[in-house]
Amino acid sequence: MSHCVLLIYPPCVQVEDLAHWALQESICGGILDFTARYFEGSELVEKQGGKLRIALPAQQGVTLATIFGLLEDHRAELRIGDYALVSVPRYSTAGLICTVG
Repeated sequence: MSHCVLLIYPPCVQVEDLAHWALQESICGGILDFTARYFEGSELVEKQGGKLRIALPAQQGVTLATIFGLLEDHRAELRIGDYALVSVPRYSTAGLICTVG
């Protein structure tokens, strides 16, 4: 007879905390997949828990208004909480800063 053993380290991790972390990772992955699909060359700059900073390279005909509209159209399905778009002219990029909501 075989047995399956699940070891969780440190032993003080609560199942609810682990489930919350897994959900957050899944949502963050969906946001990164979305930005990769719509903004070629997008790059994760920083991730801390449910907060992401993503660089969106300049693309012909894509303005901050275009990005804003696309994010608003998909915000609920991506489960984005608060977000901000910033222009970074020196590097010809836009930055997306968002939290998982």
